[in-house]
Amino acid sequence: MGGADLLANQRVEARAACLRGALTPRVGRAWPPLVWGGTGIAARECERTCQAHPSLRRSRMPSTPQQAPGKGAGVGAGIPSHFANPWGLLGRILRTRDGDAYYALWTALASLGLSPLDRLLEGRELELYRSAPSGSRPPLFVCGPPRSGTTLAFQTLVRAFDVSYPTNLVAMFPRAPIAATRRLSRPFRNASIEPRSYYGRTHHWYGTSDALHLWDRWLDPDRRKITRRIGGEAADAMRAFFRAWDAAFDRPLVMKNNSLNTSAALVAAELPGSVFVMLQREPFFLAQALLRARSAIHGDPQAVYGVDDPDRPRSGDPLEDVALQVAFHQHQAQIQQAATPDDRLLILDYEHLCADPLEWVRAIGERMGWGGPLREPAPQRPSLAVRLETAKTERLRAALKAAGVAL
Repeated sequence: MGGADLLANQRVEARAACLRGALTPRVGRAWPPLVWGGTGIAARECERTCQAHPSLRRSRMPSTPQQAPGKGAGVGAGIPSHFANPWGLLGRILRTRDGDAYYALWTALASLGLSPLDRLLEGRELELYRSAPSGSRPPLFVCGPPRSGTTLAFQTLVRAFDVSYPTNLVAMFPRAPIAATRRLSRPFRNASIEPRSYYGRTHHWYGTSDALHLWDRWLDPDRRKITRRIGGEAADAMRAFFRAWDAAFDRPLVMKNNSLNTSAALVAAELPGSVFVMLQREPFFLAQALLRARSAIHGDPQAVYGVDDPDRPRSGDPLEDVALQVAFHQHQAQIQQAATPDDRLLILDYEHLCADPLEWVRAIGERMGWGGPLREPAPQRPSLAVRLETAKTERLRAALKAAGVAL
C-alpha cells in the first residue's frame, strides 16, 4: 500500500474514532503557540488509537475526478458553485459597504469579460508547464480551519518578504494564471499588501487571492469535501504548475488554502520540500466566527461554511454543528501532523500571530532560507469580542465541551 493510500485510511479511521469519543482532543490550547513539527505524542497516539478500532474502518474513496487546467473555469473562480444562494450573497455583499467585498464581485465579473483572452493564453500556459525545468524552490502553504486567521497569516508573509503569491489577477485568468501574470512588469506589490479582507477576498488586482480554482484542478473540486487521494495525473499536473510558476517569477511562492487542513500530508507527499503553516484559534471564537460566516455568506445559519465532516449528519442546531465542525478540524489537524515530516509543518496560534507577528515571520524566514523580513509586521488586535447573546454563548460553550473540545 502506497503512502497516499495509507494516509487515506488513517484519516478516515482517526476521524471516526476521535469524533466518537475514542480520544480526548489534544489539539488547540494544548499546542504551544509556535512549534515546528507534528511529532506531538497526541498526534501519534491519535493514529495508534484509531487503528485499534477496526469496526470504524471503511474502504478508501476512489480517486477524485480531476479537472483539466481550464475546466470549470469562469465565474466559478469568483463565486463558488456550492454557495447556497448566489443572488442572496450579492445582496448581502452590496449591503456591507466593504471595499474588499465589492472587489470580489468585480473580480467575478471581470473573469467573464476576460474569458476570451484567458482562452487565448491557455496554449502559452500549457507550454510554460511543459518547458519548466525540473528543479524549483519549495512553496510555502498557509492552511487551517476556516475563520482561523489564515488570510492574515498569508498577507503578513507576503508583505514581510519579496515572495510571489496568487493575486486577484490570477483569479481573473483561471485557465492561464501564469501566462497572464507574466504580462505585467510588476506583477507583485508586496509592500502595498494590507492586513484586511472580506472572508479572504481582497482589494486591488495585486491583492492576495486564495486561487481556489487552481486547487480545484488537483483536489476535490467540491470544496466542502475532503480529498481522499491525489491521482497520478493530478499529481503530475500539480508539480508541473509549481515548477512553471517558480521558473516564471524567480521568487519563492506563498499560497493559502484552508482545505489543506484536511489534505496537507497528501500535498506534502507529492510536492517534496513544500512547507505548511497550520493556523489554530481559540475554539470558542473559531466556532463563533464560523456561525457568523454561515449567515454572512450563505444567509442561513444552517448552511455549512467551509469543510466539515462529510460523514456526520447535521443536527439541525447550528450551535451544535459548528462545535462539531471545530472538533472535526482539530482532529484533522492531528492527522496531518502525524503524517507530515516535522520540519515541514509549523503550528501557529492566531492569537500569537496577532500579538507577536515578528517572531514567527523570522522563524519562517530562517526555515525557508529567506533571511530576515524586509518589512517588519506590526501587531494586530485579535478578534476576541463575544458577539452572541448570553444564552447562545453558554449553549455554544456547552456544545464545544460535549464535542470534546478543550476550552
